[in-house]
Amino acid sequence: MRIYQNFSRYYLFLIVLITVFSCNRSNIVNTKEKEWLKKHPDLVVGISPNAPPYEFVDENGEINGIFIDFLSIIEDRIDYKFKRVYQSDFSKMLEDTRNGDIDVLIEIQKTEEREKYLNFTPFLLSHSHIIVVKKSHQKINSIEDLTNKSIAVVNKYAVQEYLSHNYPHLQLVPFIDDISCLRAVSLGQADAFICQQAVATFYIDSEGISNLSISGEINYENELAIACRKELDTLHIILTNAVNSISKNEKQKIYSKWLSYAIVPFYYTSKFWIIFTIIFLSILAFVIMFIAILQKRVKIKTKELEIAKNRAEESDRLKSAFLANMSHEIRTPMNGILGFAELLKEPGLTGDDQHLYIKIIEKSGIRMLNIINDIVDIARIESGQVEVGLMQTNVNELIEFVYTFFKPEVERKGMNLYLNSILPPGNS
Repeated sequence: MRIYQNFSRYYLFLIVLITVFSCNRSNIVNTKEKEWLKKHPDLVVGISPNAPPYEFVDENGEINGIFIDFLSIIEDRIDYKFKRVYQSDFSKMLEDTRNGDIDVLIEIQKTEEREKYLNFTPFLLSHSHIIVVKKSHQKINSIEDLTNKSIAVVNKYAVQEYLSHNYPHLQLVPFIDDISCLRAVSLGQADAFICQQAVATFYIDSEGISNLSISGEINYENELAIACRKELDTLHIILTNAVNSISKNEKQKIYSKWLSYAIVPFYYTSKFWIIFTIIFLSILAFVIMFIAILQKRVKIKTKELEIAKNRAEESDRLKSAFLANMSHEIRTPMNGILGFAELLKEPGLTGDDQHLYIKIIEKSGIRMLNIINDIVDIARIESGQVEVGLMQTNVNELIEFVYTFFKPEVERKGMNLYLNSILPPGNS
C-alpha cells in the first residue's frame, strides 16, 4: 500500500512536470508556427567548428561551445531539430546563407550589410574587441596606435566591416579564421589582430602561443545573436520567442561553463560601482565646495554691503551735522558784519571805534569767505580733486579775533567777556 502511494506521488509529480514543460513549449510556439515547422523539416543551421569558445570541435571530436548550448535549448523549447552544416570559412557560410543553402546562423553580429538578407534575434552575448600583439610591441595600446600597421582580421567578420567604415586608413589583412590571424601576428606576418576577447584568450591558452599578449581595447562591442534568412519571417518569430525564453540564470550557467570569467552586466561589476562612487563623490565634493565658496562670497559681500551701508549712513549723519555746523559758522560772521555795520551808524562813534568796527567787519567778511572756501574744498576733497594738507596757523590771532568779534555782542547784553590767557609769541 505504501509503495503504491509513493508511486502515485511520483506519477503526479511527473505529470505536473510534463504539464509545465508542455505549457512552456506552447507559450513559445503556437499551433500555426508548429504547422509551419512541420512543413519545413529540413531547416539548416550553419556552424563554425573553429570559433571557440562559442562553437568548436573538442578533443573528443564533438561540436561544443556557448552557442551550441544555446542552440540545444532552443531546439528543445520549440521541439525541433535543425540539420547542421559545418563550415570553417565564415565568408563562405555567409555566401551560402545568401544563396539559401543555409537558413540559420548562430553566433553572429548584426551589421548594416547583413540586415539586407538576415533577420536577427535579441543578442545572447556581448563581448568587447581587443588588440592582440607580440609582447615586443607593447607600445600599441589603442586603435590610434595602429596607423601604418598591418592588422589581421577574420574575413567578413563584423569587426572588419566596422573598421573599414570607421577607420578607412587602416591596413586590414583578412584571414580565414581566428587561429590563422593569431599565428600571423605570432610569426610577424601582421602587427596586430583585432578580435573578441574570449576567442583570443581561449586560443592563446589552448594553443600555447606564448609570445602574444592583449595590449588594448577598441570601442566596439560584439553583440552575438542568432539570425535567419530574411524571407523566413515565421522562423524569425519562433527563434526570437525561444531566445527571449532563456532566463538570466540559464545564460549565466552557460557563460560560467565556457568562459574563464563570468559575463555580467557592466552595472553589476565592482569596477563600475567603484568608478560610479568615485564620480559621485567627486561631484558631491565639488557641489559642497561650490556651495561653501558661494556662501563665503555671499557672507563677504553681505559684510561689504553692511559696511557700505554704515558708511553711507555715517556720511549722511556727518553731512547733516556739517550743514548744521556750517549754518552756525556762516551765521556768526554774518551777524558780525551786520551787527558792526549797525554800530557804525551810531552818531557819537569815535574814529578809533569806527576803525575797530571796520576792521572787525573786514575780518568777519574774510572769515565768511574762508568758510565758503572750506565748503568748496570739502566738496573737492570728497570728489578726490584735492588732497588734504597740513599748515601752520597763529592760535593767538584766532583767539583775539574771536574775543574782539564777540565782545561788543556780549556787552550789549549787559555781560562782560574776558581774555585771560594768551600763548607766548613763540608758541602761538
